[in-house]
Amino acid sequence: MADLYSEKFTAPPYQVSIKAVDGFSLLKNIPFTNLDNTQIEGRKTVWELISSCIDLLELDVNIADWMDLYAEGMNQNTSPLRQVYVDMEQFYATEGEPTYRDVLELCLRPFAGQIFQSNGALHIRRTISLYNDKRPMSFYSVGKKFPNGWLVTANGENLITASGEPIITESTRERIESMWDSDINVQGESTMDIVPPLRKVSVGVKNKMITNIFEQIDIYNIKKWYNPDKFLSLQGENRLRFSGDSDKQGVVVYYRGYDIQQCSYQLKLEYTFKVFISRYSAIGGIARPPTDKTLNIEYGFKIVGADKTMWLTDEGLWTADETYLKDGVQLSVDVNKEIEVKGFPCSGKFIFFIKQTLAGYTVGRNSCQESLYISDLRMEMDTGDDYEDSLNYQTISNPANNVDMSVDLPIADIPNIPNDKLIYSLYFTDQNNRPTRMWHSKGGNDYNSLVNHIVACALKYRQRPARRIGGEMFTGKHIDMNTVVQDDKYLRSGFYVNSIELNCLNDSYNSELVEMPGLLSKEIPPEGDDCIKLINLPFTVKKAIRCVNKIILQSTTNYIYSYDTVSGYLTRLFTYMSTAKLDIFPADNSFTVVDSASVRVVDYRGIVIKKHDLEETEGFATYMNRHIYVTKEYGGRNPAMGLHRPDYKYNYTTYSYRGPNISITYFDGDIITLEKSFSTIVINTTTNSYIHDSRINIDLLATKMEEFTEIKSISDYFICMNALDTISKMRPPEFRIYRRDSLHNMTRVKHIWDHVECCDHTLGEVAYSQKGVVKVWQYRTNTTLTTKNLEGNSKPTKALFYINGELYIVKENSLYKLIK
Repeated sequence: MADLYSEKFTAPPYQVSIKAVDGFSLLKNIPFTNLDNTQIEGRKTVWELISSCIDLLELDVNIADWMDLYAEGMNQNTSPLRQVYVDMEQFYATEGEPTYRDVLELCLRPFAGQIFQSNGALHIRRTISLYNDKRPMSFYSVGKKFPNGWLVTANGENLITASGEPIITESTRERIESMWDSDINVQGESTMDIVPPLRKVSVGVKNKMITNIFEQIDIYNIKKWYNPDKFLSLQGENRLRFSGDSDKQGVVVYYRGYDIQQCSYQLKLEYTFKVFISRYSAIGGIARPPTDKTLNIEYGFKIVGADKTMWLTDEGLWTADETYLKDGVQLSVDVNKEIEVKGFPCSGKFIFFIKQTLAGYTVGRNSCQESLYISDLRMEMDTGDDYEDSLNYQTISNPANNVDMSVDLPIADIPNIPNDKLIYSLYFTDQNNRPTRMWHSKGGNDYNSLVNHIVACALKYRQRPARRIGGEMFTGKHIDMNTVVQDDKYLRSGFYVNSIELNCLNDSYNSELVEMPGLLSKEIPPEGDDCIKLINLPFTVKKAIRCVNKIILQSTTNYIYSYDTVSGYLTRLFTYMSTAKLDIFPADNSFTVVDSASVRVVDYRGIVIKKHDLEETEGFATYMNRHIYVTKEYGGRNPAMGLHRPDYKYNYTTYSYRGPNISITYFDGDIITLEKSFSTIVINTTTNSYIHDSRINIDLLATKMEEFTEIKSISDYFICMNALDTISKMRPPEFRIYRRDSLHNMTRVKHIWDHVECCDHTLGEVAYSQKGVVKVWQYRTNTTLTTKNLEGNSKPTKALFYINGELYIVKENSLYKLIK
C-alpha cells in the first residue's frame, strides 16, 4: 500500500509493518470509459464487466467463481455471470459518470455477492453460500478426493458435478472447522455481543426512473414512422415537422407503435404545437404570408389491442369510437397542450398519428407550404406507491426491536409492475434481451426475484438473535472468508468469519465471528415423519389468515389469536371478544375484523389503525393501498354486489365506451370468499371469480374469470383455482395451476383431479390440501410430494401458508411445519 515506510536504523533482526491491499478500493477513482474517455458501447455480460475491473488491478491470480443463482432457463453448467447481460447505454443513462467501483457493485450487489482474495485466488460467491456444501475447485489439491456436490474450475466458467463416485481420493479442507479440536482458539479477552434480530428489511432501487416515456419508445426516429409521402421530417433532436400537401388531404402518417400493457397508472401527456407558412409566392412577385391565419390540425393517440382499438379524447378519456384530436393553431404561436390520462385501457400497440389537413402546392409561379411543428413530447407515468411497497419486506418478532436493514440495488428488479420497460431504465437481461425475473439456486426450487432472494438471505442470518465474537483468534491453520467454525464445546453454534486481519508473526488473527442461526441446531421431525408440531392450540380453528410473518387464527367461539412464526408465541388479541357475527380477512401488512357494525383494520400487534362503520348493504372487507374496500350492494332495478371504497372520490368518467360509462364491475352470484395478494383483491362467488388488481383495473373494475371457478391462491406469477363446474356437470371437478405470463395472460401448467380445501404457493411450488392430506407440487420438476405428517394428515386442513420459504400447516387444533 503506497504509504510512508519506516524501519529501525540498526542491525537486524527487527520488526517492520507493511500493509497490503488488493486494490479494489482504488476502483472508485477510475472512470468507467474507453481510453479516449468515450463511453463503452454494446451489451456486456456481468463476467466481462467483473473481468474488466480485475484486469485494472493487475492481480496475477485465478478467479474462483462459485455464484450459484440462476435465472429461469439458464444453463446450470455455466456460471450465471456469463449469461447475464447489461446494456451499456442504459447503464450510462442511469449512473451518469460511473466508476469501475460502480460497475463492480452493479455486478455483485443484486446477488448479495462478495469478491475477495483467499488461498491464491479471487473468490466470487453469494454470502448465503456459506450455508451450503458447495466449494470451488481451488480448495482441493489434485490427487485428493472431492466432496459430493458441485465444484467450480479455476477460471470460473465451468462447473463440475460429483454426485456419486469420488473424483479423486481425499479432501484437504472441511467445510466446518471445529473451534477447539482443530486448534482454533478464541482468546479469553475476546468479547461476545448478542445481536438483536431485524425488525424490518427494506430493499430499494437507486437507479433512475424514466421520466419521459417518449424517449424510451424512440418517437423521434423517422424510420419508425409510416411516412410514404415524406410528410414527416426531424428538425433538431426533439422536433417533428409535418409538411402540408393539398393533393394528399386525409392521408394519415403514424408511428408504427410500441408494445404497452394495460394499467391504471396516472399519465401526464404534454407537447407543443407551432404552425408556419414557410413558402408563399404569387403572380407578380413574392408576397408575405398572412400573420393572423389559423390552421386546423388533426392528430391523435390510440392503442391497437388484440380485440379492440381505443382512442384518446381531449378530456383524457379512452373511447372505442374513432377519434381525432382537433386544434386550431394560430401562425407562429406556441401552443402547449397537457392532457391528464388515467392509464392505458388495454394492452397493445401505442400509436401516435397525424392526419394531412395542411395546404401545400406549387402551380406555376404560385406556391404555398403550410407546416406543423410538434416538439417536446412528454408522457410521464405515476406508479404511486406500488413499486416502493413491493420492495418493502417486514418481519416482526418483537416490535421493540430497533434494528432495520436497508439495501439499495443498482438495477431495477421488477416482478410486478405493468409497463416496466417504459418506466425503469436498467435490467439484467438474458442472451435474448429479456429481463431476468425468476431466479433459483443451482438445482433448487427456490424461485424468486432478486429482491426476495436478498431478503431471504438477510433473514437466514438475522431473523433471530445471534451471537457475535470479536477479538484475537490463535491458530496455525489457514483461516479465510470461506471458513465456517463450530463451537461444539460451549455455545454449540456455527460461525462465519465476517472480518479478518492476519498477524503473521504470532500465527493469530484479529477477527469477528458471527453466528449462523440454524447451521447446527436443525429442526428434525419424528422418525418416519416429515413435519414437526409447532403448537397444540387450546381452541378449534374456524379460519386462518396470514399477517406479515404471523398467522391470525379465529376460533369457533370467535376469539382471535396471533401465532408468531419466529418466536413461536401464541397470543390472544383481547380487544376482539366473541360476537354473533365476526369474520377476518387478509389485508396489506394487516388484517380486517368485520362484525355486523364495522370494519376494523388491525396491524400485526393487534392495534386498530383504521375503522369504517358499515352500512346496511356492505359486507366483506379488506385494506389495500391505504384504502378500505368493502363489498356493497348497488341499488337500481336489478341490485347487484360490487366493490366500494368508502373514503375515495371516484371519477366515474374514466373510460368512455359505446353506452354508459363503466367504473364498477358487478358480481354474479352470492359472494363466498375474499382473497388478497399484493395490489390484488379476489372475490369468489357461487358462480364466478373476479380479480381486481389496482395496477390494471380502473376504480372498481375487475377481471372476470372463467365461469364456475374459485381462486384459492394468487400472486403475480401463479393463479391456483378450483374448477367448480357444479352446475353443468360436463367434466369432473379439478384443481388448476396457471402460470401468469403477464397480469392479463396466463398458461395452464398443471391440473389435478378433484378440488382442494386450501392452498398457497411460492414461485417454485404449490402446496394444497385434499381431504386433509397436504401435497406439494414442484414447478421445476413437475413432481408432487405427499407429506407424511403422521399425526395431522387424518385431520381437516384449515389453511396453508408459505412464510419465509417454509410451509406452515394449520389443522383444527394444532400447527405443523414441513421439514424438507
